[in-house]
Amino acid sequence: MAKKINAVASGHELTSYTAKEILKAGGNAFDAAIAAYLSMFVTEPHMASAGAAGFATTYQNGKCKFYDFFCQTPRSKASRDKIDFYPITVDFGNEQEVFHVGLASAAVPGTIAGIWKIHQDLGRLPFKELIVIPSQLATEGVQLNNFQAYDLKLLAPIAKNSLEGQKMFFKDDEPKKVGDSMTIPELPDFLSFLAEEGANGFYKGEIGRKIAYDTQNKGGFLSRKDFENYKVIVKKPIALPYKGMHLQLPNLPSLGGMLTGIVLNSKDKSLESNLIYTNTLLRSTDYLKTAFEERTGVQIHDDIFNTNFKGTSHLNVIDSEGQAISLTTSMGEGSGYFIPGIGQQLNNMLGESFLLPEGFHKWKEDIRMSSMMSPTMILNSAKELVFAGGSGGASRIPFAIAQVIKNIYEHGMPLGDAIEAPRMHYQEDIMNLENETLLKQIKYKEKLNIWNKKSIYFGGVHALAKINGEWEAKGDSRREGHGEVF
Repeated sequence: MAKKINAVASGHELTSYTAKEILKAGGNAFDAAIAAYLSMFVTEPHMASAGAAGFATTYQNGKCKFYDFFCQTPRSKASRDKIDFYPITVDFGNEQEVFHVGLASAAVPGTIAGIWKIHQDLGRLPFKELIVIPSQLATEGVQLNNFQAYDLKLLAPIAKNSLEGQKMFFKDDEPKKVGDSMTIPELPDFLSFLAEEGANGFYKGEIGRKIAYDTQNKGGFLSRKDFENYKVIVKKPIALPYKGMHLQLPNLPSLGGMLTGIVLNSKDKSLESNLIYTNTLLRSTDYLKTAFEERTGVQIHDDIFNTNFKGTSHLNVIDSEGQAISLTTSMGEGSGYFIPGIGQQLNNMLGESFLLPEGFHKWKEDIRMSSMMSPTMILNSAKELVFAGGSGGASRIPFAIAQVIKNIYEHGMPLGDAIEAPRMHYQEDIMNLENETLLKQIKYKEKLNIWNKKSIYFGGVHALAKINGEWEAKGDSRREGHGEVF
């Protein structure tokens, strides 16, 4: 008889701790993931929030489902005398990047609707039991680790533009540093409210009304109807063959699923040539769709809008019953607007210039936005789960996941080695190599950027994998991730 195990891999030790405690208390994988996601509001506050959105792939009884709770564009972009939309420069050291934030950069968030739908469909424990640890973390505080402090330093110009952001992320007028404590005093009451009122309390109640009032009166586009009409979409993942197994890739509006599928299903086994080829597909989403259908024979019927590449994190959970979930979340860089009374920042998905080639505020109304986020699963020939993983890392997400999968199933690496191995990424005619040892693997020598250090640029893959009959769990050290089998 196979040994029954639980396993978790996430972007923070306390996120994993939350999931572990829920599993020990009798919850299933979906309960554990919901509680862990709520803890991420404190442990990874620039990645996860009630104002964010995400995707999840679930596994139960040999079948997978894909939950789309990503951002929706507002139903109207009626003209305003003055909109709350302004640039913020983020200094990365060797380069600077300009992001646009403010209320007019916010799309409809899907986080709360998503976790509530997953709980309704698949959860076991009462929601009120899932909020206990996240509430404790919010009250007692979480000490910033190196990755959190680095992330906060980068995004400090956004957080500093509001009193809520200053209070949460600053100390003595400076961004909090490693070892400083992060608390969200308003979060426990908000989570208790959710436990009583559910998602309707957020979207159709006072919170949605507050956000709509502020956006309508202070220069944004979100309205009451945007919140009242938001829906979670559940569909089948994209299924593709791979090495005698079954890839379960996120369906649209994820573009990352198609890119991962192309890399892993290409007849040309060279990672280098596949990275170069798929990079050209990013210039046109219609071209990507056509290329995927031609390469795989799988038809994609949904419409594609635009793509979000920013501020992401990931978690995976498997329980002793063999049920599992792979969940990725994003809030962009954050809009700088904090939802009144709950200490949660709203996304800035409409503030990304590269998503809007025709110019800012040219987005289509009332359409689901797309993303590179790619919560991925692999089933063996008997339809048993053998891999669950995903990544943060902007446009590098699907390529980071594909490289980890190739390391395991084509190069025979244990999960830890597969995740920690140096990666490559091709973008804007430049081949980025995480380590010079990769030089011997490539022919492209025209424009090289050799990092010779691990970097969050190359993603943060957190994953679970069953190798040689044993489950392994690993969080990517690039983002101080954590994995545990128990």
